Amino acid sequence: MQELSDCQRHRWASLRMDMIIAFEDSPRAQRRGGERMQEMISSAAELVAELDELCANLPADLDEALLFEVQRRAADAGDLAGQLGFALVPALNLDKALLQMDRLAEYKEQAPQFLQRALEQGSGQAVAGFMDGYEHYFEGWRGHGADGTAMQNQAMRKMIDAVRPLKPLQQVLGEDLVKAYTYATLCKQVCNATDQARAETALVRLQQNLDPDQRTQAEEAAATLYDAHFGPRPRPEDIDLEELRDAILGFRR
Repeated sequence: MQELSDCQRHRWASLRMDMIIAFEDSPRAQRRGGERMQEMISSAAELVAELDELCANLPADLDEALLFEVQRRAADAGDLAGQLGFALVPALNLDKALLQMDRLAEYKEQAPQFLQRALEQGSGQAVAGFMDGYEHYFEGWRGHGADGTAMQNQAMRKMIDAVRPLKPLQQVLGEDLVKAYTYATLCKQVCNATDQARAETALVRLQQNLDPDQRTQAEEAAATLYDAHFGPRPRPEDIDLEELRDAILGFRR
């Protein structure tokens, strides 16, 4: 799975390098600054050179379907990286959903199970995954603040909510703000620093939509999960999900 992921990164980096070289002399590129373009070319070239030997013998028609199957098998065998990768960064392209119906059906059935198994291994990243999955909040819209009236911002927020993209796991789980609050509460205890900060922000946001009884219910559920799967137990190291996103999504990030 790691080799296939690396070679997907290799292909995206090769394409990125070719695109930059092809357009570096354009007026737009010159306005952005030649030094920045050279840094981007060097970064892509270094990654390509690093992975060239590893990827030399892979078939030219390597595609996401093969990586998806390897992710699934790794997850099924109990591998934490496979479980988190399959649930949170699956080798799927939702822009071509009708060409991937078999994978989508398999993902819908197994992603929550694999993420739950990762949580049971003590993974804080799995907790953060559930936190994000149960709240359909789109961070791409921050609002214009002082640049727009309250009515304008509210109208724009409603429009973004209507057309916002949902991650695969969000589509599978469906929105449940009580569960989102549960996992955000747990994440504050067991996640890495970055996810903890996101959990704190999510809790503030979610409090506005839940009554006191719902928050109490969520906090009790979080305490139960903590006692069952975390507590004083040693926790696994985090998986590099950003590297995996770069491998799977490339320019689609």
